[in-house]
Amino acid sequence: MDPTTLPGQANPTEQRRSGQQGTQGGQQQQSRARGRGRGGHGHGHQHANHHANPSGHHQHAGPPAVAAAAGGGASPATRGGGQQHSHAHDAGQRHAHHHGAPSPRHDHAHGTATGHNHGTAGNNHHNHNNHNSHSHSHGHGHGHSHDQHPNHQNAAAVAAGNAPAPANDEPESEEAAFRRVVNAFRAYAENAQRRIATAEQHMIVGTRPEQRRHLPMNMLRTVFQQLRTAVSTNAAFINEMLSHDSLFDLQDHADERVTQIAAVNQQLHGAGLGGLSPPTEFELDKVRSTLKQFAREWSSHGQAERDASFNPILDVLKSEFPNPQGFTVLVPGTGLGRLTWEVARAGFRAQGNEFSYYMLLASNFILNQVQTPLELCPFITQFSNNFTRSLQLRQITVPDVDLRSLPDTCELSMSAGDFSAIYTEPDSWDAVVTCFFVDTAKNILDYVETIMNVLQPGGIWINLGPLLYHFSDTPGETSVELSFEELRHVILSYGFSIEQERYPISTPYIDSTEAMMHTQYESVFFVARKPLQPAAPIR
Repeated sequence: MDPTTLPGQANPTEQRRSGQQGTQGGQQQQSRARGRGRGGHGHGHQHANHHANPSGHHQHAGPPAVAAAAGGGASPATRGGGQQHSHAHDAGQRHAHHHGAPSPRHDHAHGTATGHNHGTAGNNHHNHNNHNSHSHSHGHGHGHSHDQHPNHQNAAAVAAGNAPAPANDEPESEEAAFRRVVNAFRAYAENAQRRIATAEQHMIVGTRPEQRRHLPMNMLRTVFQQLRTAVSTNAAFINEMLSHDSLFDLQDHADERVTQIAAVNQQLHGAGLGGLSPPTEFELDKVRSTLKQFAREWSSHGQAERDASFNPILDVLKSEFPNPQGFTVLVPGTGLGRLTWEVARAGFRAQGNEFSYYMLLASNFILNQVQTPLELCPFITQFSNNFTRSLQLRQITVPDVDLRSLPDTCELSMSAGDFSAIYTEPDSWDAVVTCFFVDTAKNILDYVETIMNVLQPGGIWINLGPLLYHFSDTPGETSVELSFEELRHVILSYGFSIEQERYPISTPYIDSTEAMMHTQYESVFFVARKPLQPAAPIR
């Protein structure tokens, strides 16, 4: 690695809307590196989409690299006291590092991010063919944790996505939280094989001998063997994901917690993580949800879902900014990064923000490490509501798009940490996009305040999603749960004007049109604009 500073560092007096790019050696790069605020270090991803060769293509064979931007990624600097750490990858895979205290300066570069993991672990609404409401333990995780404590006293929840705090109520380090996530991924194969073996055993012990002769035993034997083989496919995918260490390649960072995480990351290639209790069912469910999130965000299987959720957002961005170069778009709750990637592909300077280590590990893998498409079978432990076993055994290919197909002028990055805590610089973004995100807050007014603060005067907030409040009925947690009518009043009271508003919009989530049960939300879509001058609040 070449420990040089990022090319294209702009003067603090740079005009943000100019779209001017810094250059070094003829390579174009733009980014904004921010310091870590009180909401956690942001090791995120950042992609420097350099095109030094005359052909305009990357010189390396793999997808565009996405590097880390600590505590807020490549974006306007936070005012919190922290340190910056950013990586940029040029066409020759050379890394450029920069460290320093947060300041108003701007480093320009590329990155990637997206969406959410509505997972399978909480109360979720399902539309059946008869349109009856059906409540399951299916969670609305959006792919990131919900703990918003500024000092990470519930780091286990940060890692696991609203998991319970450690039994002794002692603060859990980010190192331990990360270890738990890796441990859960590593335990996937054994757990999946056990679940399949249990289902197979129930075919025998759950039926009487005279009944078993009516079962298609040869067919079932074949199915269960195929399921066991599919577990091996998924295990190979996970092992490949865990074999890369670029996400936490931060050993030279001065921050102790990040150094701890880097040390843990070195153990990814070791014999085990030692000293950890077996992962909980909640943690294993987050792993299964993450695999399904690959299907939604990065496979052709999820194209219809993405169109329903992403297209209204992208249409507004393209209409609002017909010449997008130089305009900045922030996507909090980005999950595996597809929506932010699509925003960048449209020509914007896009940054995603994510809080969950499950999502951060997975998005780093798909955006930075995958050289050729990989196979995955994300539905194999789903034994209910199958018309045929072929649905359960369905194999997907990820990614379904060439990650090198971004335009020369785009910028794509990702930050890690709590949205409201690390995005604190006023008037710093041209647009904020919230897709299946606003209901992840304990107090949704915090999100409204943050968005109002970070938007440029005249900037727009584009929202699409339901209001399935994640902390609803969570013991020991407060949850401010507004109807959309009430939320609309809040938005107007803070000074926004609502320019577009449509609902309900049918938006499936990790759904299969061929299954007996469908997960679909009737979402609300709106576009709100920050005034050019502060407005008096509505009473």
